[in-house]
Amino acid sequence: MADHLERIIVKRKADLSYLRRVHEGRSHWLNVAKLKRRQVCEWRKPMLRTRCERWFLLGLSIGRLLAQPNSGLLLRSMMQLIVEYEHFINYAQKSRKFPPFKWYPSAATSVDDGKSSRETRAQLHKVGRKVIFEHFLAYSVTIPLDYCEIVFSLCEVLSLVYNKLLAQSAMTKSSHEAILKVDTWIKTHILVAMSKHLSDVSRQVLAYQFNKIANNLQNTTIDSAEANSNATKSANVAAVSNRPLPEPPTQDASKLEKNPEDTKSTVNEEQKMPSGMTAERSSKASPEQDPVTAGGALESLAAEPELPA
Repeated sequence: MADHLERIIVKRKADLSYLRRVHEGRSHWLNVAKLKRRQVCEWRKPMLRTRCERWFLLGLSIGRLLAQPNSGLLLRSMMQLIVEYEHFINYAQKSRKFPPFKWYPSAATSVDDGKSSRETRAQLHKVGRKVIFEHFLAYSVTIPLDYCEIVFSLCEVLSLVYNKLLAQSAMTKSSHEAILKVDTWIKTHILVAMSKHLSDVSRQVLAYQFNKIANNLQNTTIDSAEANSNATKSANVAAVSNRPLPEPPTQDASKLEKNPEDTKSTVNEEQKMPSGMTAERSSKASPEQDPVTAGGALESLAAEPELPA
C-alpha cells in the first residue's frame, strides 16, 4: 500500500514538473510542439481569465495549509478545502439564477462518500443559510492575472503538498484512501485542464506551421516551373541563333567550262553572216538604247525646220 502510494505521488510530481517546463517554453508538449509563453497565455483569453481567478484563490488557500504541523492535519485540511472550492465554483456558476445565500450545498459538492473516518471527513459549515469557508479564501480579484504565472505557482504548491503527504510516517487505511481522493481530484480538475489547454494551443500552432510549409512548397513549385519554362525558351532561342546558315548549292565546274570547239563554231557562223544581220542581231541582243544617244536624236529632229504648207 505504501509503495503504491509512493509511486503515484512520484509520478504526479513528475507530471507537475513537466507541465511547468512546457508552460515555460523549455520542453516540447508531447515531444511534438514547443510552445511560447505568449501563445499559451493568449489562446482563449476570456476563458483563461476566469480560470486564473479560481486557481489563484486555490493556490493561495493551499499555501496557507502548508503551515500545518503534520501531514495528517494537512490531509484533513485538503479534503475540507476541496469541498469548499467546489461549492464556490458551483455557486459562482449558478449565482445568475439564484439570489445570494439561497443555494444549499448538496451531496455532489462533497468528496466524502460516507466511508471515510471522522478525522478525514469533510463537510460544509453553515451559519443560518450562509456557508462559512474554513480554509478557502474567497477574495475578490480586481487585478489582471497572468495565466502562466498562476500555473507556475500552483504546480509549486501542489508539489510541496505531495512532498509533505509522502513524508507521513503512520499511514492508515483511511489516510491512504483520502490521499488517493485528493490525488484524483487534483488530476481531474487541475492537470487535465492544463493538458487540454496545451493540446488545443499545440493543435493551432501546428496547423499554422503546416499551412505555412504548404504555401512555401506551392510557391517553390510555381517558381521552379517558371524557371524551367524560361530555361527551355532560352535554350530554344540559343539553338536557333547558333544554327549554321545553309550553304549555296554547288555547281559542277565541268559544266561551267566552255568547249573550245563550240566557241570556234560560233565565231565562224558570225563571220559568215552579212553585216546587216549582224547589226540586227546586236540590236536584238541589246534592245535598250543609251539615254544620251536617244536624247541627241530627239534634239536633231526638233532642230529640223518645218516645211511650208
